Amino acid sequence: MKNVQILYVNKKKIVPVFHEHFEEATKGRLRKLKSYFDAYDLLVPVEKDPQADLYYATGAIHKLNYLYNDKENVLCLVEDFTSMDKQLLKYFRRLSMLYRTSPQTKKKLNTTLSNHRTINKQKLINQSLITRKMLKDFQYSESVPLSIQNENELTNHPLSQNTLNMIYDLTISIDEKNHLFKLAKERRIKQSEILAIKRMLLEIP
Repeated sequence: MKNVQILYVNKKKIVPVFHEHFEEATKGRLRKLKSYFDAYDLLVPVEKDPQADLYYATGAIHKLNYLYNDKENVLCLVEDFTSMDKQLLKYFRRLSMLYRTSPQTKKKLNTTLSNHRTINKQKLINQSLITRKMLKDFQYSESVPLSIQNENELTNHPLSQNTLNMIYDLTISIDEKNHLFKLAKERRIKQSEILAIKRMLLEIP
């Protein structure tokens, strides 16, 4: 890094390279902690576009949306300008280090990776805390109906892709799968219990 600066940037000039989904619990925690944050906690990393008066946010969108929602200027760490691929890799690296990622954000991550094929999965694994298993768990199985995916993501506390995959990959009827989804959504059944059902089904001749 050659010319890193810390300065205030007008919020209207900041363009996120990736849009996350934040659950209500995360928003609540941010509002609760807001009054305790120091300058470091408020920093938003950005890259200045050399050809336009724009700054690309490469992380900390939760700060931009929920700590500066009533502010005109944002305290930014201005880093060297790179490429879109490198900006996304930065974002995903910072994303994986922050907190439990919502199913909606995982789905967006997969869509982004599909649209930017020059970011191969191995490079992402090498440059972040995201593992190969996590990438697999970020995807819905083909057995999960689109209507169920959408219903899950519209709830305040969505289930993980992995939990839905476990349910809809079971060798039972669709009605039984939907019933298990309902139980899981109501937190009346755990992953360990779904695994127990899977093992039981495997033992049936």
